[in-house]
Amino acid sequence: MASRINSFFMNNPHLTIFSAFGSGHFFGNDSVLSHLQRMGYIVENIREQDTM
Repeated sequence: MASRINSFFMNNPHLTIFSAFGSGHFFGNDSVLSHLQRMGYIVENIREQDTM
């Protein structure tokens, strides 16, 4: 999944992209978030009270 997300980002550099994942993708060293971080992406949690 991280590879597909990365490909989409690389093919659409002019877009601002908001991504949401199911909870199963957040845990462990093999999570989508970990893969994206290793690819150099900055991953941030957004809470309900945060403004965007």
